[in-house]
Amino acid sequence: MECSGSRGREFWILLSIFVRSLATSTPPALHTIERCVLPLLDRLDFLWDCTDLRALRTLIYHLELAGLQLPFHTRQALACELIRRALACESVSEARDCVDFAKIIVNHYFHAVVGAIEEAALPFANAKQDGSDSDHMLAVVEEEVCWYICEDSRLCEYIFEEKYDANGLDNNRIRLVLQKALRSRDSAFRHQVLRLVAACSFNSKSAFLRLAPIMETALYLEDFKAREYVLTVFMDVIYMHHHALKFEEIEHLLVPFLYSSTAKMQYAAVIGNGRLLLYNCFPEETEYLLSAMFERYVYEIPPQCSSLNESLEPVLKAMHIFFQDYSGGKDLHQDEIANTLVFMCLKKLDEGVVLINELRNLMHDSPNKKTEARKLRLAVRFGLSLCDNGLETVMASLAININSRFNNVMLLKEDCLSWFLLN
Repeated sequence: MECSGSRGREFWILLSIFVRSLATSTPPALHTIERCVLPLLDRLDFLWDCTDLRALRTLIYHLELAGLQLPFHTRQALACELIRRALACESVSEARDCVDFAKIIVNHYFHAVVGAIEEAALPFANAKQDGSDSDHMLAVVEEEVCWYICEDSRLCEYIFEEKYDANGLDNNRIRLVLQKALRSRDSAFRHQVLRLVAACSFNSKSAFLRLAPIMETALYLEDFKAREYVLTVFMDVIYMHHHALKFEEIEHLLVPFLYSSTAKMQYAAVIGNGRLLLYNCFPEETEYLLSAMFERYVYEIPPQCSSLNESLEPVLKAMHIFFQDYSGGKDLHQDEIANTLVFMCLKKLDEGVVLINELRNLMHDSPNKKTEARKLRLAVRFGLSLCDNGLETVMASLAININSRFNNVMLLKEDCLSWFLLN
């Protein structure tokens, strides 16, 4: 069979008819297919010349019908070519057909499709967006690729496949794919991607750290429903993997969201921070997290957020339940609560909210920060209400710590108590 030069659409239609007749004959003419057809199709310079996708589908289909297949490396190379060809298509439907057939040609084997995508080197985020037809088609192909990777459990498979890490696959690639997916105009698709990212994060600490930037982007840029979902996932995943996480890796996801712009996000933050404290997940950060909960408890909603205040009852109820469980009816965590109250006072001392008059051995509020000082006393009073006879202990400890910081100060616990009893 002559196979040199460019072949037109008619040639491929006739070839597909020829293969179909051989494959459907009784019995199938397997020897003829193997001897005359497969060697030609295994030549990429021959196979890539076929521009008629329907004829190409017919060829592959009838080969499989006869129980024959092209070598896998040939099929994967063809899948790569089809993805490249999709970028040059003139219509969206043609581009999608090319990507779909690229998946079919490798029997939907996930890593073969990913390999073809890598080989085709789709530019994704690196492309210049000038509104041209090529840019539009690139967006179509990217969306098809994103849909494929984000179907079912393939995202998890992509992340957890060890051989990809062993071969040094650029892990940022998956981030580019997901970031592109999260820029889709289809909110249902974006939420599906977030659910898959969450599933991967629950399954693996390494996946969580790798995908956390993706979720953080959604946490700040998505609609509020998605933000609430993402924050809840973050709190659950942090608790699940806390034994393998460094606090500085996730600190920015904890305390700031106690003051979120929606009540549901505040509720998720209260539950998340409270659970970490109740189960002693980060013991070295107990005072920091607990002081944040105390400060949130006495936080006053600004007037411009009065509409939010109407929906904060679940948040306040969750905080009451946390403090009740944490103090155990004044039976548990007494030392932690006392240490936290001292920690809070010393922190405000460092921030200039509370000042020390070294000549008179006197604690007093900064004239410019009286509101903060008042909130500090409110928080300390609430904390003391959770302790059995904790006032004497806290004030004595506070005096000792202040005296150790200032060489010329000799505060007594009564001096600290005088400041504490101010209105």
